[in-house]
Amino acid sequence: MNSLNRFIAQLKKIALTKEERAADRRQLLAFMEMKPIRKELMARQETMAPSRIPQKSIIMQFFLKPMPIALAAMLLIGGVARGAQNALPGDPLYPIKIAGESIHATLTFDAASQANLEIKLAVERLDEAEKLASKGTLNAKARAKIEANFDEHAERVKTRIAEFEAKEKFDAATDVAAKFQNSIDVHARVLENLDLKNAAVPVTDRNETPSEAASIARKARLKAGEIRTRSGDIKEKETTKENADAEEEDKNKDAVNEVKTETKIIPPVTKIEKMISWSEAVSLIRACKVATLSQKHSKEVELILKDGTTHETQEPAIDAVIAEATAAVPTCGTFPITTE
Repeated sequence: MNSLNRFIAQLKKIALTKEERAADRRQLLAFMEMKPIRKELMARQETMAPSRIPQKSIIMQFFLKPMPIALAAMLLIGGVARGAQNALPGDPLYPIKIAGESIHATLTFDAASQANLEIKLAVERLDEAEKLASKGTLNAKARAKIEANFDEHAERVKTRIAEFEAKEKFDAATDVAAKFQNSIDVHARVLENLDLKNAAVPVTDRNETPSEAASIARKARLKAGEIRTRSGDIKEKETTKENADAEEEDKNKDAVNEVKTETKIIPPVTKIEKMISWSEAVSLIRACKVATLSQKHSKEVELILKDGTTHETQEPAIDAVIAEATAAVPTCGTFPITTE
């Protein structure tokens, strides 16, 4: 009964500022825009309401209004959740604080924003431990609750990192990992300092009988270490991909150079049998009918076919014929090209 009275007393103290009410209104309007009410649902409820619901049943009429459950939940607990933001494990409003965080996470859709939110919440758990430790009220029950919640946030951070890695967004993955490591290391150090200051257990015995603060700090560092190892694997994979891309680029350059540098002295042609269009010339190259090519600075191209006939064309841009010859290598192999 006493705990219920304390809970009610805390609820009575909650009052939103003008800025907080405005922020809630903006969030609700954004949610309504993103999740519009289905027209068929409105029509069905408008049809049944007059005939099936007594006019005096005000409460039932209210709940038949086409209001999404999530929106109703935000209206009911939004103000309380704001008042619970400073609650700590063991406080009556702490479950409401955690529920509010879950709603916030549900309404966060961007992958990077989700990762940053989970890092922020993981840090919040350590911050709660620091506040309890500084007051001397960090007990085993509170530690277990903080560690369990912290583990959930850390696992979600690992999931976001894995998603970035799967999409080959290595920079985003390593950025999230680094941010998590740095944030956790700072707060773990604070907890360790509080432990040294407040614990009655001698420092030499600390590894065998860690305090609650030291236990949380140790677990946080273990999670940070796991993500640090994962970050190293990602960087190695990124380097491997970059090397593979560079190797592929070098191969393509070598193929172009091979076509350009493989030259052969061709006897002067005394007679051009036919002037053809550029598209016709491309067709002959792709059909593997060209024996040799001759390119001039004026973009004139001379083609000697395998059957001995000679054609001339005008390439649309300098080295356009080189590009076509390179593209034909896998199918036709290389053939001599002379250039001015």
